[in-house]
Amino acid sequence: MRRSFWSAVPLFVAGLTVGQHGVMAADDELGAFLAATCVACHGPGDSESAIPPIAGWDEAKFVSVVQAYRSGERTDAIMQAMAKSLSDGETAALAHYFATQGRPQ
Repeated sequence: MRRSFWSAVPLFVAGLTVGQHGVMAADDELGAFLAATCVACHGPGDSESAIPPIAGWDEAKFVSVVQAYRSGERTDAIMQAMAKSLSDGETAALAHYFATQGRPQ
């Protein structure tokens, strides 16, 4: 067991040193994958919808809102559960993904 752990360390370190573009591509893919759950409710929507569309939101705003649901500062049972299920990395990937999407027309 120890042998397999130590033999995997160089691969792990090599993965950490991937260039910025390689990491961004992975984050974009993760964001797009995770966003499928979000858009089920936060789809294109319209101004009369109770659930706001989140496409085009600023990354900092997205992260701030997710953190507010996580902490209980914002209350909604569904959104609190969703926010608590996301890691910081997943939240960042979603924030980046939605920031790059155009605002709904």
